[in-house]
Amino acid sequence: MSTDKRHGYLSRNVRGRSYRVCADETLETIADKHGVTVATLKELNSLQNSTRVWIGQVLHLPLGTDESSSTQSKTATGMLQVGQTQESWIGRILPWSVALRREPRRNPRAPYQGILTDLGRNTRVVVVGNQGGWLRVKTTVRGKKYEGYVSQELVEYVSASAPQAPKTPAANSAPAPVVPPAVWSIRTSNDFITFVEEVEREYPKALPAEIATEIRQLWFSDQNWELLVAGRGVYDAAGKAVDIETKPNPIAQKFDMKDLAPRAGGKQINTSMGQVDIGHVMAGIDGRLNGFPAAYPLVFLRERGHDGVQAYRKYETLKTASGGDVRDFTTWAGDLGQAYADYLLSRYVQGASTATLPAALMAKASDAQLLGDIHGYIAVELHNSVPPARRPAGGDKVSNILRSMYLADKSVRDKTFQEYMEQVSGRKGSVDLRNFIRDRILAFARPWFAKQAYAHRGYWSSSGWFPDGIWKSLTDEFDTLHKKNESSAVPTDKLDSLVDKFMTMLSGRLK
Repeated sequence: MSTDKRHGYLSRNVRGRSYRVCADETLETIADKHGVTVATLKELNSLQNSTRVWIGQVLHLPLGTDESSSTQSKTATGMLQVGQTQESWIGRILPWSVALRREPRRNPRAPYQGILTDLGRNTRVVVVGNQGGWLRVKTTVRGKKYEGYVSQELVEYVSASAPQAPKTPAANSAPAPVVPPAVWSIRTSNDFITFVEEVEREYPKALPAEIATEIRQLWFSDQNWELLVAGRGVYDAAGKAVDIETKPNPIAQKFDMKDLAPRAGGKQINTSMGQVDIGHVMAGIDGRLNGFPAAYPLVFLRERGHDGVQAYRKYETLKTASGGDVRDFTTWAGDLGQAYADYLLSRYVQGASTATLPAALMAKASDAQLLGDIHGYIAVELHNSVPPARRPAGGDKVSNILRSMYLADKSVRDKTFQEYMEQVSGRKGSVDLRNFIRDRILAFARPWFAKQAYAHRGYWSSSGWFPDGIWKSLTDEFDTLHKKNESSAVPTDKLDSLVDKFMTMLSGRLK
């Protein structure tokens, strides 16, 4: 078969000329280019239920179609305006909520500008145009007519705008081509809720706690997390753990998993309350739904080859340090505690006289990660505080917990994060809450310092007899250095500076 790579044309066959789809082309632009209707191309290529094409796909064109005839046909029928299709069709909104925008674009620095209204799931729309990955749609919401743009992957084809009589396919017609699913990228809280919905839809028998762990494992999945949280993720009917991150898993085929869960770093998304590291949100929800393992998870660790004396010691250490409540260890106490321990280690053990606590915090947790810690810590309680009649339909699914957090109902809107922090922690008032935050940071920092100091010095350079003695010596050393730092460091390098920063962030409000 000969090919003209400049234009994408292939040789003729019994069905007419063939055409290979090039970059930035749609079914509409191809139909316009060759002077045919979209309906004709759909019928000829068995695309009755789809208008999607992909680069390299081979389409059949009607006999007698070429560039010159298409030019004449376009002149006779009149050129379409940019963004218009030659026929409209009916679609429905897939996610829980989608923004209908005034223009076919979204400003990442101001993602909420230009929104005409929000379209709920299953809202019917009439698609009248396509421009650069955006569909121009008409719809009616609460009796008011709107026309705007929606990202094309959020709309599912339902039917043609006018019923058409079914046609019998030709005897020699080829089977419908397999159209690969669109790959979705996640940029906003709405996008991420759609992702979680897809996971829930793919595994309808999985419990919310299992879904939360499965998604959390995209970012945090080492032995420490296996010992810290009781969740084990989603398993298939054969008892095998699923892997939503890797193809051919259906979730991995639908979403850009390398962007969502990069090898290094987290994933920040836009929300009405600012940029949030969504992995930290999911860690908090997972810790809240699953809790700390009631007993050492021997069978699970053996399945993964992670059992051993050191693992058991870690489990006992985490149990003692957390008191069996890991909600803050999986979120803010973990990040702030690591930053403070790393600062003490660098300053007093490794001898870095220029080490500062703000630098240690910056290296350990960004503002987006700390905001994610706050959201993850309060998300379930916030969802539970919404009156039952006003909660999203479908029960206490993870996607609904996230909706309550990022599509705040009027019953919780404008409340501060601190109000929910006090509710979750059981502390009342700023003074009591500050003391709680301070104590929990130290509770995590102490074992983290011991672990890192031991890694720095090694067994033979550590004080104490046997592992238990070494561990006690290192935790005692942490207490000594903390006391020294409190008495001699500048204010910005003292623990209260971390608490002050965190309390300031807690003054933020739900929007």
